[in-house]
Amino acid sequence: MWEYQNTITESILNLKEVKEIIGYNFKDLSLLRQAFTDGSFQEECSSSSSSSYERLEYIGDSILNLLIAKQDYFSYPDLMPGKLTRLRDANVDTEKLARVAVKLNLHRYLRHNKPLLDRQVNSFKIIFIFDLFCCFNFISAKRSK
Repeated sequence: MWEYQNTITESILNLKEVKEIIGYNFKDLSLLRQAFTDGSFQEECSSSSSSSYERLEYIGDSILNLLIAKQDYFSYPDLMPGKLTRLRDANVDTEKLARVAVKLNLHRYLRHNKPLLDRQVNSFKIIFIFDLFCCFNFISAKRSK
């Protein structure tokens, strides 16, 4: 019982940290918890698929696509539909979203039981940090005369 209670308390504290990182006050914290819960997290998801992020991801992807499409449509009034589609696809990109999540350390709050996911996140973090290092060195390097 103590271990379960400790997990609940720790989870609530994590939600408060996530709210601070995101800068948004959620009316329904259960949706925030769900957004950070993978289907592999058995304690929360064993009886219902609605306890994981998959359903929220479905609607979130649609909303993000709509917002980016609207922005592109009005920002580039002369761009042909095919090019608008490619522009939207380039902006709604899993890797770009992962970079933002890693930069904000949101990956630390994902509740899952997938060792492979941990390894993938760690590999991605190493690549991301290396990219930042290269970019910083390029920008800060003295120009040769």
